[in-house]
Amino acid sequence: MSLFDSQNVFSGYKTSNVLQGVSLQINSGEMVAIIGRNGVGKTTFIKTIIGLIEIRSGEIFFDENRLNNLESFERAKLGIGYVPQGRDIFPQLSVKDNLRMGGFLKTKPSLDFDLVFNYFPFLKDRLQQRGGTLSGGEQEMLSIARALISNPKLLILDEPSEGIQPNIVQEISEFLLDLNANHNITVLFVEQNIYFVKKVANRGYVMNKGVITNELNKEQLSNEDYLASQITI
Repeated sequence: MSLFDSQNVFSGYKTSNVLQGVSLQINSGEMVAIIGRNGVGKTTFIKTIIGLIEIRSGEIFFDENRLNNLESFERAKLGIGYVPQGRDIFPQLSVKDNLRMGGFLKTKPSLDFDLVFNYFPFLKDRLQQRGGTLSGGEQEMLSIARALISNPKLLILDEPSEGIQPNIVQEISEFLLDLNANHNITVLFVEQNIYFVKKVANRGYVMNKGVITNELNKEQLSNEDYLASQITI
């Protein structure tokens, strides 16, 4: 069985469905991108996975657990880490306290600070600094580190390159590749940055008007012109 399985999922806001029957699967250890232009339902799908938006019909399974009736915190406990669009760190809290928030749902927190500091060594030197005083790229890294510190099985990122300078985007892409290769963490991300998708993903899905319209293999993801055409459908 796949690690993650979405079966004909409908969800949305108020009385309107944004997702119109989304089905996709992710196997353990994969790096999967969801691409598409703005407003097609990518972020809605991510929020439906983590429980911020109700599943109206269809089913989502993660690690053989049916997620439909689980609260967000219960889904996080199963091993789903989430890095939201716009980072959403706690600006008034210290870097250390932001990291600790990544494990507050655990009954007996066991946070892997060594893993985080190995990838983001600057955080170790800024533990007492307020998160809001970090640069945009540093806040993105802190947000990723917060999701990573409790050792999730699936790491979900929503537009991780948005508003980030190119050298930091490069660092984040290399970090995700290394994390996947050496710690076997499965990654699902929503992204419109062609460079980032091409470098990180080994498989992808195209979303348009709330449905999956195409599945992309590594060869197709490596073709920039084809990839750009799929994002702008």
